[in-house]
Amino acid sequence: MGAVRLYHPDIVKRLVPNNFLGVDLSIEVKRHEETRSSAQNRWLWGVAYPSIIYWMQNVNGIKLTKHEVHAHNMTIIQGFTYETKEVMGEEVLVLSVPSSANWTKKQFNEAKDKLQDYYAEKGLYIKDPDSSKDVFDTDSFEIEKTVLHDLSEMPYGIKKGTAMIDVPDDYLINRYQKGMYVSPAVLQYMRQRNLI
Repeated sequence: MGAVRLYHPDIVKRLVPNNFLGVDLSIEVKRHEETRSSAQNRWLWGVAYPSIIYWMQNVNGIKLTKHEVHAHNMTIIQGFTYETKEVMGEEVLVLSVPSSANWTKKQFNEAKDKLQDYYAEKGLYIKDPDSSKDVFDTDSFEIEKTVLHDLSEMPYGIKKGTAMIDVPDDYLINRYQKGMYVSPAVLQYMRQRNLI
């Protein structure tokens, strides 16, 4: 590792505190990863979670709070665990990893994809974040009322995002025959194509 020398006295005074002047320093340089944005947070709590709550209540008859949906997301979908810690003399549950508020944008996007894939497998399609919308509305998701056409995107699985016409027939047939989840919209598309 080579040495870096800063010669300009004005720059050195602004960058290095006085008690470090004239002392050898080890400086680590690494890529800065931005933490998740407030828009991403608004999408999670203002679109994704309300979509799940609405779907769970209207399709499955189960009433949940945002915090219950969040706990399910963090433990079952993201794979984290809660642990007991003492706070001010009382035991509380806290995540065994840093809060999702400290995720980088990349970590958030990976978690978002897992969340969307999990619910797509069950029949709920949660649209990607739309920077123009801050709040939940019932147009921000679809409860498998969708009719898929050749140019529609496959809503879940390893072929998610692929035009239905480009999804191999064998892939769809195998999912169906192996008892894997096939949503009503995909089943209807398969029937239209005489695959089942």
